[in-house]
Amino acid sequence: MRKALFVSSVALAAITGQLLAGTPAVAAPPSGGSPSSQQGEIGTLDSTKCSTIPINSVCTTGILAANPTGHWIDYTYSKVPFSQLDWEIKDVANGAIVARGNSWAGVGGSGRVNGLYGRYQMKMRCVCLSTGTLFNR
Repeated sequence: MRKALFVSSVALAAITGQLLAGTPAVAAPPSGGSPSSQQGEIGTLDSTKCSTIPINSVCTTGILAANPTGHWIDYTYSKVPFSQLDWEIKDVANGAIVARGNSWAGVGGSGRVNGLYGRYQMKMRCVCLSTGTLFNR
């Protein structure tokens, strides 16, 4: 007897980090929050991430406010080795790129962008499996 597995689009988004390449990822809400409140209360998230799948894909994280006291955002990215990954972090209010980079041979990296006061998103392009995350706590 065969059993069917049905996965809702919300569950699928949580599993893959995105519904389709290039759409914002749905991050887990902070404790006490709900998925609907995180869209309206952008600054309440501690982190947000997105993932690409093979086939020349693009992903964009959700919007994250800079740390309110330290004025920074930390980022990480991971990928399979020997695949081209290009990433950038931009200010959603004015479109300014505050950090960018790329990786070919390595499997990941991390860093901190200081002097930030607005809201930011990370965008990644990779013909590979990869994940990018922004943190503000």
